[in-house]
Amino acid sequence: MHIVHICPADKFTPGFIEFIRQNFDFSEHQFWIYGDFSQYGIAEEKNVFRLSGIKCRGRLLWSLLRCRKVMLHSFHGIKQALLLLLNPWTLRKSYWFIWGGDLYPYQSGRKNLKGYLTEWLRKCAIRHMAGIVTYIRGDFLNACRQYGCTGEWFECLMYTSNVFIPESGNDEAADHPRALRILVGNSALPTNNHLAAFNILHQYAGENIGIICPLSYGIPEYRLQIQSAGKQLFGERFHSLTQFMPARDYRTLLRSIDIAVFNHTRQQAMGNTIALLGAGKTVFLNQGTTQWDFFREKGIHVCDLQSFSLTLLSEAEKMENQEKIAGYFSEDNLYQQLNTLFNEK
Repeated sequence: MHIVHICPADKFTPGFIEFIRQNFDFSEHQFWIYGDFSQYGIAEEKNVFRLSGIKCRGRLLWSLLRCRKVMLHSFHGIKQALLLLLNPWTLRKSYWFIWGGDLYPYQSGRKNLKGYLTEWLRKCAIRHMAGIVTYIRGDFLNACRQYGCTGEWFECLMYTSNVFIPESGNDEAADHPRALRILVGNSALPTNNHLAAFNILHQYAGENIGIICPLSYGIPEYRLQIQSAGKQLFGERFHSLTQFMPARDYRTLLRSIDIAVFNHTRQQAMGNTIALLGAGKTVFLNQGTTQWDFFREKGIHVCDLQSFSLTLLSEAEKMENQEKIAGYFSEDNLYQQLNTLFNEK
């Protein structure tokens, strides 16, 4: 066993474990997972363990002592920071897979004694880590500015959710005249800034549009607030998605979308954004976010949300986006990047 992965039970985790199994020597990887296994269909097996209880934590410490590298899939909270700081030999072999929310708790975290203490401990750990793993250079630079990290940047797609999967079949958007379908946000989290997005869209409430709002995960109280506001502003044109959908069904839904509106002020919803751009859809983002800068640097056409209109990308822009998304967000690129990370000395 050469590499230890510490992961939350999350929608990204099962696909990542299977990708490692299919493409690398699985015996060299050990996964310690915390959270609700059942929600995401994760099963304990030879190299996949539930991180729960004192005995398991003791086994994890032994693995951390013996392993060559530690992969931290997101880095949240005081427990993870203390795990590293109380076992300092792990820091210089630890690599932080940035998810987004774990990079910006200083913006949205609780402003109390525990919150400040957690951030201070995280900063002490992050500045000594061996590397930062993300494909968005702006997130790495933000980590350096905010936490003083001195580790190397590893450009990596990280998860199969960021791999674009071209799919055959008719695009519902082109089949027949119908309402323009507008996707707003990706979850029932306040970082989507739904209400501000609704205010931008409300000027088009009299047009032939439909608003689709994914709210399947997040904060229940916030979900109800957004459902109420959406119905009030758009009436029967507003449709909320409150149940998890199988991945294939969700990709089919995204291919039926005409316009996507992501009003985040930090990196979020990248899997959705990649799938939409790869399918030739028009995506509106906020300027100044790291994902805006990333797509512009790659020559991928995205639109400024503050200049929103119902105008779609041209056919030439759609084709250019599709080619660039398929070229970069590929399974082969993910394999090559992970292989570099795992084998870097």
